Amino acid sequence: MNINLENILQNDAFGATTVTRLKTASDSTESFKEMFSSLLQEKRDSLQETLEELEERRQEIKELEDAQKAMEVEVIRRIMPDGSILVTEYHDGKIASRFRKHPHMVEMPDPNVAPPRNTDGNIITGQQKMKQVPKFSILEDLF
Repeated sequence: MNINLENILQNDAFGATTVTRLKTASDSTESFKEMFSSLLQEKRDSLQETLEELEERRQEIKELEDAQKAMEVEVIRRIMPDGSILVTEYHDGKIASRFRKHPHMVEMPDPNVAPPRNTDGNIITGQQKMKQVPKFSILEDLF
């Protein structure tokens, strides 16, 4: 019997502390909920501001890109193996026009063909084979 009475007394003591613990736990839970909700509200407010700032920056970047694309014209000149210059104009990354500028061609003696000789062994320059060779100044044609 003594053991049962002691257990009952201990259970009552534990029960009292448990009730007080539950009350303090619920009070601390309420304060935690209030603190957490205030922090969450602050984060939500700052997030709204951040999103507005990001949207403004996106709009500014888009306007700058549109302005840059409107003025973007690229001209590329390529010197081809035959001596001509291929000029290509790009507007917004697409080919707008393309033309080929041919150089001024001049006749020059062909070094690959042996010059004709007369019976004495002299070179006959009037009958020598000729070939067309481009004659141009690269700097003059590029500008």
